[in-house]
Parts: sequence; structure tokens; C-alpha cells
Amino acid sequence: MPSDRPRPSPYRLLGLLGGVGLAGLAAAAFVHQQRQKAQRHARNQMVQVAVLGAGVVGSTYALYLARAGMDVTLLARGGRYVALRDRGLIVRDLLTRRRLRWAQRPAPVRVVSALPHGAAFDLVIVAVRSTQMMDMLDTLKSLDPTTPVVFMQSDPGIVGALIQALGEPSVLLGFPATGGSRTQDTVYSLPLWTGATILGESDGSSTPRLRQAAAVLRHAGLKVEIQRQMLPWLRTHAAMRVALAGVVRRNGGVRAMARDSGEIMLYLGALREALTVLEASGTPVTPAAHKAALQGPRWLQRLLVRAASLPYWVETVVDDMVRSSDDELRRAHAHLLTLAEEAGMETPLLTFLAPQGIEV
Repeated sequence: MPSDRPRPSPYRLLGLLGGVGLAGLAAAAFVHQQRQKAQRHARNQMVQVAVLGAGVVGSTYALYLARAGMDVTLLARGGRYVALRDRGLIVRDLLTRRRLRWAQRPAPVRVVSALPHGAAFDLVIVAVRSTQMMDMLDTLKSLDPTTPVVFMQSDPGIVGALIQALGEPSVLLGFPATGGSRTQDTVYSLPLWTGATILGESDGSSTPRLRQAAAVLRHAGLKVEIQRQMLPWLRTHAAMRVALAGVVRRNGGVRAMARDSGEIMLYLGALREALTVLEASGTPVTPAAHKAALQGPRWLQRLLVRAASLPYWVETVVDDMVRSSDDELRRAHAHLLTLAEEAGMETPLLTFLAPQGIEV
């Protein structure tokens, strides 16, 4: 007697088998990823890195490199050193607000107030503000002279002074893939996977120390972009920061700026002036896409600026940049106005946005 039970659909069986197969592939991929992570962690244990400066950038890089298994020494001074010594390195993901913890143990960051004389590292990252950069030179002179040193810097105006002080034809420059703020003992920063660390020699050359620095960061699982036109890249970025900071400062924050179409147009106009001044002074806009982005219809540009300000973390990153880099931004603004005067250019918007104390 035939059964009354409905026969299972072949499509349902195929779907079930496909789901099981996909789950198996996902599990295998996860196991493979974890195995690779463990192998990378084991390889990195012999890599020694020193990070000079325990602000947002230095703290974030120190933590990520240590999480990748590297032996990391973090140089801090004053109250920051005391806080790190007593309470440890506390970094929270700006996107999730969750504290970043060690992926594997043991992986602590060694916090010191001075580096031992003649110490040798596979990489040294100098992550302090431009106003503090020259104070770090005595520390660098005490290191093994073969140590690759990356100056994480957003101020192109300090490069000439570094070259002169170090007596070298070029310095190895970097731009961090993170930003954020520090509240008391806690750093809130963008995770390093959100962007690439920019590296390049100031004279555009390809050197062993550049390749070594890139290799160390990549071995930690970080994205690295080699920039052959590092000085034009930094000058372009500085000009863009000047235009943004001027309008953000005027509105008391990036969110307030983005709510007003007139203020957005003021920012876009100042940005055009800043990039035009750069080109007139012989510095190509780098990358050229920055200039191309200003050639679309104005309604679209306003929309893009407003959309870019919507993520909550943008306010933290931009407002902290304006607040913490005020001296550096003032110098960059004054430098742009000087370049414009030398080129015989009128810059009414940049002049209007000039901070108090800058001669216009």
C-alpha cells in the first residue's frame, strides 16, 4: 500500500546539501584563517618595534603590533607614562566602543620613559605632534644607527628641519591609518583596518629602510601604501585640512558645518583655493583624484560632504584634529597665504577663514 507521506522535494534536498556544504566551507575558511593568524603571531615574536609617543596614533599602533605578536616598546612621558604604568594601555574601537584586547597571550606592551642607549629595533615609529618632533631627536641619536625610523607626520613643514637636524638627504615619512581622541586614560581610535598606512621617503627614493618598514607593518596584518611623492601628498593633505579646519572652527564642529549648505559651499570654495595655491607654487595635487572630486556639480558635492559627516565617529576624528592640531594648522594656513601672495593670487575665502593672530 503506497505511503501517504509526501516525498521530499529534490530541490529541498539540494538546498539542504548546499547549506551544509557552505557551512563546511565557512568553517574550513575560519580554521584556516585562525591557523594563519597563529603562524603569523609565532613568526612575529622575534620582531622588535619601538613606538615613540603614546597619543592616539602611537597607542593604536603599539596595540595592533603587539596583538600581532611583536615585541613592542612604547615610549611615554610625564603623566601619560604614569597612567600607562599603573593602568596599562587602554584602546577602544571608535566604531564599536569595545575595548581592544590581546588576540593571544602573552602580548603586553612594554611602557618606558626612556629607551636604552644603543638599543636596536626592527622598526621605530615616531608618533608625536610636529611641535614635539625635534625633542625626540636626542632619543633617536641614542639608537643603533641602522634602525629604520618612520616619522608619522601630517605637517610637511617639519620635514626640512628634520633633514637638517639628522644630516640626511631624506627622511622616512608616514601617515597613520587612524585618528580619534583620548579621554583621560582611554584612547578612542579608528581601527587600522579602515585604511592604509602611507609610507614614503621625502625625496621619493626606494630604500631598504622603506621596504623594511613596510614589511614589518604588513607582517602585522596592516595595509600599507608606498607613496613615491610623499611630500606633495603631505602638502595636499595639509591644504585640505586647512580648508576643513577653518570652517569647522567657525561653526564649532563638523556636524554644525554639514547642516548648513552655505557653510559647505564655503568649505568647498576654500578647498579649491587651497589646492589652486598648491599647484601655482609648483606642488602637484597628490593624488590627482582630490582635485577631480571638486569638478562635479555643486549639488552633488554638497550631498557628498553632508553624507561624509553622518557617521558618528567622523565628529570625534575631525573635531579632535582641529582642536589638538591648532598650532600646526595655523602654521599651514599662514604658509598657504604666503604662497598665494608670492604667486600673486587672491584667496578671499582662505583669508576670511584665517584664525586670529595670522597676518593677512
